[in-house]
Amino acid sequence: MTKDSKFTILDDFPAVSTEQWEKVIQSDLKGADYDKKLLWQSDEKIVVRPYYREENLDNLASQLNPPPGEFPYLRGSRANNQWAVCQGIDATSLAEANTQARDALARGADAVSFHITRTGNRAAGPLPQSAADVATLLAEITAPVSFKAADLAGAVLPLLLEAVAAGKVKASAIIVDYDPLDDLLLTGSSDKSGDEIFSAVAEAVKSASKTPGFRCVGLRGWQIPEAGGTAVEELGAAIAAGAEYLAALTARGVNVDAAAQAMYFDLATGTNYFFEVAKLRALRLLWAQVVEQFAPASKNSAKAFIVATTARWDTTVYDQHINLLRGTTKTMSAALGGADVIEVLPFDAASRPSDEFSRHLARNTQIVLKKESYFDRVVDPGAGSYYLESLTDALARDAWSFFQKIEEQGGYLKAIESGFVQSEVNASRAKKDKGIALRSRAILGTNQFPNGKEQALAQLATPETVAVKSATGKVVLSVTPLVPYRGAEGYERLRLATERHAASGKPAPRFLLLEFGDLKMRKARVGFSLNFIACGGFEIITKSSDATADAAAKIIADSKADVVVLCSSDDEYLPLARPLIEKLGGKVPVIVAGSPASTDELKAAGVADFIHVRSNALEFIAHWQQRLGFSHAEVNQ
Repeated sequence: MTKDSKFTILDDFPAVSTEQWEKVIQSDLKGADYDKKLLWQSDEKIVVRPYYREENLDNLASQLNPPPGEFPYLRGSRANNQWAVCQGIDATSLAEANTQARDALARGADAVSFHITRTGNRAAGPLPQSAADVATLLAEITAPVSFKAADLAGAVLPLLLEAVAAGKVKASAIIVDYDPLDDLLLTGSSDKSGDEIFSAVAEAVKSASKTPGFRCVGLRGWQIPEAGGTAVEELGAAIAAGAEYLAALTARGVNVDAAAQAMYFDLATGTNYFFEVAKLRALRLLWAQVVEQFAPASKNSAKAFIVATTARWDTTVYDQHINLLRGTTKTMSAALGGADVIEVLPFDAASRPSDEFSRHLARNTQIVLKKESYFDRVVDPGAGSYYLESLTDALARDAWSFFQKIEEQGGYLKAIESGFVQSEVNASRAKKDKGIALRSRAILGTNQFPNGKEQALAQLATPETVAVKSATGKVVLSVTPLVPYRGAEGYERLRLATERHAASGKPAPRFLLLEFGDLKMRKARVGFSLNFIACGGFEIITKSSDATADAAAKIIADSKADVVVLCSSDDEYLPLARPLIEKLGGKVPVIVAGSPASTDELKAAGVADFIHVRSNALEFIAHWQQRLGFSHAEVNQ
């Protein structure tokens, strides 16, 4: 090899065409359906292929050329990946919240976020009631601060503006998630007309624009996925809301550059790893196209400032330390996707207000990715990936289509007044909920592989609250609200009922998994039944028996079982079930694991229920809680 020669290992291998790949795949499938085996459809109805090649980027080349920091910002709104590590603060006491915030900043956080939530006429979190309260809350804090106050942001913002004007705030940047359009979607009503809403936003932007780094309009895309919506719906709705604000603000005399720079996107990052990376990339591209149409003086105004918070939707009360793993993959997606600010929710956020330990772990999830994994040293590392680029393009196209549908309704406000947005999101929610109930959509530790012996009732804690002003009672706009929830809530509610039932001094329901006959089938069905029934927190024991009614009845009696589940092969159920049920005399109900051809005969013989892969676990648990004597209060508390 000469000094000037170039060694390329790929030269030693012949090129392989797509046709050759496909031929080998078809051979390996041995006649199985290609689409059913190798293609899968996401919640967004995007079909994901088993592999991607360079040819998949043929129509995307124009998007790959601008480097990070250059319009249209697909690859990043800046030339580095130095995102801000943000720590959430939810203490109700203003002084305690300030202490927690300063401690977080001293321990590695770059910014802090104050969480304020409302339940009726009570609020949890550090809610300031005056400009003096703002000064107390932000005392000695010079780092960037944000307020996540949802429908209370409209009350916080004027106090913050007053404190800033009086020189009582030293924070280097301020973010407030003021978004009255989303307030309408969140609460279902507003005491202002659309024109009054936009006029109020315009006045807020004019005031905030006097302070550098003050972003006062938070486009709350998170409301969509936290209510069960998809990434496409989150992107499309957020872009539509932003476009409507831009149009309304510029019509009211606000410079387009000032209007755009007063906005930011507040998104939820879920566990669908590559989709979440692609979502942030697609958002920057879409927003740049929207802002460009308003002819800003500076292209920098078309940069999407993104605050990414790990989603609540897929967090759990049971097996809550799995939330640490979920939080890590969500954080990685946000970092690789180029978020400007990232906040990781504490692993126990679904159970109680955070403590020092859970905040510490949440903060360090990001710091490890920065300081030990060097995620901040590479900008848009997924650029050029055949899969990621194709996925970004698909999300951008579908989100733009959803945005256009909203525009056809007359804009975002009209689309939520008509219920269009809610209808689309609720349809996505229904599909997710069905998958969770049927356990085809796994929530590990909750509806798949739960620890049936875990107790969570004692770890639940209600946050301290303070009174807030009651609504005026005046309703000018009314819409169907979108209700945030967590996917695991249905199982948790039923399982907590089982704990309350046992805590009241009543006997804990005991399910006996009685295995007999064919070894392979009985073991498989014991494993399935164990995980299925444990979703309700019931006590479960497993025993082996001869396939005789006398032997089985004795085991059932000795075990003091409330319910028996027969676990065997389909053909072996009926010969045992008939005499066993007769011998039990209706004292212990019998369930069969599986969906045998003899189902009708088994029902006629007295089998009470069947569990199999098509069973709705939530309905099963609720039915048996009622049958086993659970009170209404235990189930609905």
